[in-house]
Amino acid sequence: MSNRDRDMAIRYLNKGISLKAKGLHAEALEHFKKAEEYSWEASSPALLATVVHNLGELWDIAGDKNEAFEQYFYAVEKLEKLVEVTPSFKEQLAITLSKFASMLVDRGEKEEGKATYEKAISLYRELRREHPRSVQIRYNMISTLNNLGALLADMNKRDEALWKFEKALKMLDEKQCPAENYTNCSEKKAIVLENLANLLVEMGELEEANKKFESALNIYFMLIDQGHTTEFYQSKIASLLRKTANLFLSQDRKEEALQSYTSLLQIYTELSERQKKNKEFLIEKVSVLTSMGNLLERMQNIYGAVSKYEEALGILKDIQTLQETSDYSPMLIDLELKLGKIFILQNKVKEGLEKIQEGIGHISVYSAEKKTIDQAYSSLIQICEELSEKSDYVNSDVFLRLLEVHNELSKVMITPAGLLSIAKIKGIIGRIQLDSENKVAAIRELLQAVDVYVQLKDKSVYASEIARLLDMIEANIYYVTEAKDFEEVYYKITSVRKEHEIESTANNRSFMYIKERLADLALDKGSYEQAFDQYMEIYSIDSSMDRVIKKAADLLEKFETYIHSNTTSENILDKMKFLIKGYTVLSDIEPSNPLYRRHLAVIEQDMGKALLDYGQSAEARISLEQALENYMALINMLPGNRHYLKDMYAVLKYLTALLPTINDDEKELKCQEKISQSYSLMCELDPQDVGLLEDLANSLDHQASLLASLERKKEAYDVLNQVLDKYELLYQLEESSKHAAKAAVTMNNMGALLARMGQQAEAKQMFEDALRIYNYLLDQEPDNIEHMVHAACTLDNMGTLFGNIDRLEDAKHMYQAALQMYMDITSINPDDTSYNKYAAFTMENLGDVLERMGRHDDARWMHDNAKKLKTGEA
Repeated sequence: MSNRDRDMAIRYLNKGISLKAKGLHAEALEHFKKAEEYSWEASSPALLATVVHNLGELWDIAGDKNEAFEQYFYAVEKLEKLVEVTPSFKEQLAITLSKFASMLVDRGEKEEGKATYEKAISLYRELRREHPRSVQIRYNMISTLNNLGALLADMNKRDEALWKFEKALKMLDEKQCPAENYTNCSEKKAIVLENLANLLVEMGELEEANKKFESALNIYFMLIDQGHTTEFYQSKIASLLRKTANLFLSQDRKEEALQSYTSLLQIYTELSERQKKNKEFLIEKVSVLTSMGNLLERMQNIYGAVSKYEEALGILKDIQTLQETSDYSPMLIDLELKLGKIFILQNKVKEGLEKIQEGIGHISVYSAEKKTIDQAYSSLIQICEELSEKSDYVNSDVFLRLLEVHNELSKVMITPAGLLSIAKIKGIIGRIQLDSENKVAAIRELLQAVDVYVQLKDKSVYASEIARLLDMIEANIYYVTEAKDFEEVYYKITSVRKEHEIESTANNRSFMYIKERLADLALDKGSYEQAFDQYMEIYSIDSSMDRVIKKAADLLEKFETYIHSNTTSENILDKMKFLIKGYTVLSDIEPSNPLYRRHLAVIEQDMGKALLDYGQSAEARISLEQALENYMALINMLPGNRHYLKDMYAVLKYLTALLPTINDDEKELKCQEKISQSYSLMCELDPQDVGLLEDLANSLDHQASLLASLERKKEAYDVLNQVLDKYELLYQLEESSKHAAKAAVTMNNMGALLARMGQQAEAKQMFEDALRIYNYLLDQEPDNIEHMVHAACTLDNMGTLFGNIDRLEDAKHMYQAALQMYMDITSINPDDTSYNKYAAFTMENLGDVLERMGRHDDARWMHDNAKKLKTGEA
């Protein structure tokens, strides 16, 4: 150790302390750094500790936590290296580590802080073995154990924390506390006991915590009795008494909590009397008086609570008169609101409201903090809730006055608590007005309450209250006589229920009344669809209310009359769709009522025609098909009734005309089947009607063609059999060549189908029967080109049949006969070349047969001339 280095370190240290005291922090810092350099060189642990301590204090004063941290980090690093060479620095390292650990904890680096505390404790253990009688080392180790215990408790490592506190207390027992330093030892013991008690509270060991708090209190009381600094220990006692009071409250030990508050009040009374200029003691006294008032309220000692609140309020007002501004306005406001609430609940409404208004007046002048304003709103809520629980309280005046108070407060700020309080007040006013028979005004207030509740962020919490208010409104809605007001009320409560998924508990009669009234109102305004839907909703809930069905039917008839007289009105299609929907619903409800079905069929028919006018053929077809089904249902419903045949016939003609527009064989087939079924039903009603039979035969024939194109040959054949039956019946009704010719065509088609099905013999027979009819017809009318064309077609089909079974000679003869028929047609009408394409087709078939017979030149000639016929060259 160099004496010069030590002297220089002391000189710079003293100068730095002097500069620090003068507030010259930058200059002091430079001197402390110099002192630190010389202290290291002088190898003086005690001197270095003093310098480092002063440096840390300076950084704290300057508010530069980072620089202070860097300083201690550097010191720890250097001391750890120095201890390896000079063990005498071990104590300084332990002290520095303990301080550095505290810094790490403050920075949120708890694990690193814990490890650093443990390093320091490890060093203190070594130091205690080396210096067993050193009081300072023992105290430093106790402080570090206490700090580590507090950190472990904060890290939720309670068992480890408990062990550290108990170890510290063991080191502080009376046998180890020297008489000359007994006070310091007792202070440390009280501090550790308080921390241990806090930990025991967190662990739920409340009785043990009480004992530790009591032990700490006894130590401070003992120190006061011994004449030590009274004010310091009284502040410690005050802190502990507040904790014990809170602990007793958590155990619902109200009397013991009150005793703690009483002792606490006595301490702050003494302190405030000794230091009259120290307003903080008076404020603490106010805080204790307020807590006592709260507790006395819980204990139902209302007069005791009022006494404490008024004493506290008096102290605050005295402080306020001494100051231009009040830093304690939140406490002042709180007390005035508490007193106001109590007075109102004691039926001292005037005094209570005055107190509350005074509190709000202080808010306007001194405090616009949200917390304070929410406190005021909360007081209003408590008053409302407690007053509303009094079953005999039916006077709305106080609530109207509270509403005025709320309006004043809302001028400062409206918060969620403010919204809740206005909802409470409005709801209670509404309920009181319901009881006083002022129903309409009550509904208005209740609706306003609901409006406010649904604005709240956590409105789900108040769902039951919203539901209760809505039920009250529904139960009394029939008192609203104005149509507009009635609708507004209903749609408001309905939208709230829907949006927030709140079910109605109103009785069924009330609900039905509301619904029917709304439907009637909608109808009066010309809202036909809305009215209809509401009538149907009523019926779906209560089918015994059949009068609404009558109302719905009258509505539809009225609307149908309206659109028939306004066919050019806008949205005519939408209007028809509504009628169709309406009559469909009624028909489903009363399926045996022909009137609804009749209206439905007519509207669907009109809809189809309108859609055709708009060029919407696909939609038109669908509507006409529905109309057809309903006409058929009417015929089945009233057997023998021919009243609907004319309309049904018109629909069939429209549908038949629409078939070519379908462009989908499956869809076209389904439509054709409906047409055939309808004609069949009509023919049953009038079996002698030749025109209907013809229409049925034509429909079935087209149906067979569609089946054949879909390769459903057997079904097609069966349908053609029906067609043949119809032509035979027609021929019986009137012997006309037209019917015979149609029968022959059907036979030809049936032969072609049989051939495709592999039934050649049956096909041949069918072709021969068709040819016999054609021969008969041609004998009667030799120049009838239509008969000749059909006969040629049948001959061509027979040629194909013979060709397929290798009867080539017979096939050749059939094709030649067919060609001769086409030549005869040409001789009758040389200018008509429309049949050349059929002749060309037959020539190609004949050419194919000749080719198979080995007559290649003849075959070529046939094919060449067939081409010429197609192109018009021949």
